[in-house]
Amino acid sequence: MEVHQFRINASQLPASPTPEGIHRDGVNFVFMMLVNRVNIVNGETSIYDRDRRPLSSLTLAHELEAAIVNDERVLHGVTPVIQIDPELPAYRDVLVITFSKR
Repeated sequence: MEVHQFRINASQLPASPTPEGIHRDGVNFVFMMLVNRVNIVNGETSIYDRDRRPLSSLTLAHELEAAIVNDERVLHGVTPVIQIDPELPAYRDVLVITFSKR
């Protein structure tokens, strides 16, 4: 298991949670939980099959909302987040836990 905290600062462009685009993390499962969203729009998580065909999408919009994906079977990506008010801080905090078989 590996635990990662990610803050995507939307006041610095580009503000992409997944700069590598649609991808796999190379683990068995990925758990993603929203910690906080401040002054942003977008940040939609999309799930794709191995041929990159869309399967599902969701926006983690509220604290503690989460998604878990089978990283062996699907790919995922997140759209860039955009700052709403340029005078205020803008960020997206996510907790990501990856699980790998030994």
